[in-house]
Amino acid sequence: MLNRRRFLTHLGGSRVAELRLEAFNLFDTVVYTGRNAVLSLTSPTNPTMTAAQYNPDGTLVQTRLIPSQAGFGAVTTAAPLRTVRAQVRFRF
Repeated sequence: MLNRRRFLTHLGGSRVAELRLEAFNLFDTVVYTGRNAVLSLTSPTNPTMTAAQYNPDGTLVQTRLIPSQAGFGAVTTAAPLRTVRAQVRFRF
């Protein structure tokens, strides 16, 4: 999401000062961009996942809490959070 504002100030003649503000992800919403897409099975005849995120009882596997070590389907990356940029131009 991009929000953009421009403010122009005429300084006389053909001279103009312009202030431009841009904000990306202004409301700081988390946007997930990557998922672990590697599915490892025990064998072709035994379709049991070897890197499951959850135990059979539904609790999280404690060794897979870090995103880089998470199992199949886990979110691994997110887009950058709020970014604001300012630019000043002087035209003559």
